[in-house]
Amino acid sequence: MLEIQNLEVCYGKARVVKGVSLQVSRGDCLAIVGANGAGKTSILRAVMGLVPAAGGRIILNGVDLTGRPAWERVTGGAGYVPEGRRVFPALSVEKNLLAGAYRVADQKKVHHSLARVYEIFPRLQERQRQPASTLSGGEQQMLAIGRALMAGPQLLIIDEVSMGLAPVVVNQAFQLIDRLHHEGLTVLLVEQNARKALQVAEWGYLLENGKIILSGRATDLRGHPDFVGAYFGRNVQVK
Repeated sequence: MLEIQNLEVCYGKARVVKGVSLQVSRGDCLAIVGANGAGKTSILRAVMGLVPAAGGRIILNGVDLTGRPAWERVTGGAGYVPEGRRVFPALSVEKNLLAGAYRVADQKKVHHSLARVYEIFPRLQERQRQPASTLSGGEQQMLAIGRALMAGPQLLIIDEVSMGLAPVVVNQAFQLIDRLHHEGLTVLLVEQNARKALQVAEWGYLLENGKIILSGRATDLRGHPDFVGAYFGRNVQVK
C-alpha cells in the first residue's frame, strides 16, 4: 500500500531523515518508534507532502507521489492525524469533521462517514455544535482522528497520539487504534511512547538519528538491546 524508498528529508543544511526505506502492506499496523528528535515526524510530513523529499520516492497504492501536492495523498487513500492535533479552534466540532471530507464529492458518503465517526466517538456528537477550542485535550485528539476518518482512508497515519494526554486517555487512544486496525484499517503510527505503540502494532521500525537501526515484529523489538539502548542508553542490560 505504502512504499518509502531511500527517503531523505532536509531542513536547510540539516539532513534529518537519511535514506529511510520501509513498506506498509494492506492490513498492517506498523509503528515507527524512536526518541524525540529521531526524525519520525519528518518522515510522516514528507509522506503527506507537507515537506519536500530531498531524495527517494514515496509510492501510495502504486502511484509515485514524490513531489506531488499534499491533497493527492488524501485522494490516494491516506488520512493524517498530525502531531499536536491541529484542530480548527474557532470552528464547531462538526465543521472540523466536515473539513476532513472536503475532497469527497458524494454527499451520501460524507453523511455515512459522519455517522460512523459519531458512532465511534459519541462525545463528539454530544459536542457537535461547540467550538473545538472548548474541548479537552483528549476530545481534541478524538476530533483529529475523526477528521482523518471522514475521507474514508485506506491508510490512517497517526503522529504522536499520546502527546500531552493523561495516562487514562492515552490508554483509550491506543485501544481505539487497535479497534480501527482490527476493523480492517491499515495503520502507520509514529510514537515516542514506544512500549504502547509496540503493544498495538504488528511490525516496528526503530529510528535513531534519522536512520532505521532495527526492524521486525513488534514483539521481538520490545526486548532487543538496540531498542532499550536507543531509549535508556547503550550500557543498560536487558534481562
